[in-house]
Amino acid sequence: MPHEASGSPSSHSSALVRVVTGHVVSSGSMVSRAYLTDEWRGIAVGDSDGGHWLVCTLDALAPDREGLLIRGEEESGLPREYAKATLTKIVISWMGPGGPSDEPIEITIANPRVFVHPDGSSIGVVSLDRKTGFAGYVDAGTGPRCHDLAGTDATVGDFEIETLFDAGDDSFWSVRRRAWPSSISGTGFLGQAGALALDVAIDDRDAGSPAFGFGEPDFVLHGVVRPVGAHVAMLLPTRLIEETVTHAQAGDGLI
Repeated sequence: MPHEASGSPSSHSSALVRVVTGHVVSSGSMVSRAYLTDEWRGIAVGDSDGGHWLVCTLDALAPDREGLLIRGEEESGLPREYAKATLTKIVISWMGPGGPSDEPIEITIANPRVFVHPDGSSIGVVSLDRKTGFAGYVDAGTGPRCHDLAGTDATVGDFEIETLFDAGDDSFWSVRRRAWPSSISGTGFLGQAGALALDVAIDDRDAGSPAFGFGEPDFVLHGVVRPVGAHVAMLLPTRLIEETVTHAQAGDGLI
């Protein structure tokens, strides 16, 4: 089945943000270290107390540690058996009202505190209110759209996945890709309760992109997606995001 896609400037009307993570691979007994950066996607959500949260899949916030150690060894020569990997920085950026022609707006979170879903689903959240100035952008109308967590989880119908296309000139364009739930999804997928299999191909760095109900008004958020195969993605529904934020508000689930 062909996939439909459309492109438009990424702007403050979207919840989608570009996420760049920075990991330090180091050892307490050795001078050598490596700084590794990776690009991902994420969304901004608001909670009932007026707080703001970055939502990503664990591909970004708790990636394969062994893979990081191997990359660190290749870059710095630090033997991976003596090393550890630490998430030290997250840079979040989005386009201003002028779209790709504007300089991107960005904030940096140093030494981020990552909270994960209480039952092991591949969702992680980070507070956007820790000395970042994020709320000011939201109040001024120049921040990304912060979805509240009152959206419904859909189990049938089609979805639009919003991802970013790197134009190669420091600009990013929003691409909305049509996806269809797999008929064999059932009530879970690959051991993730409530997850759906989607018939769509997305890049690894598009993990964390939001999914909206196709044709629905006001872009009802139904969750975030992560690739799990060449032409298959997993939808992690809004309910899992809400549970993770509630967990984080209580100070639980910190990694």
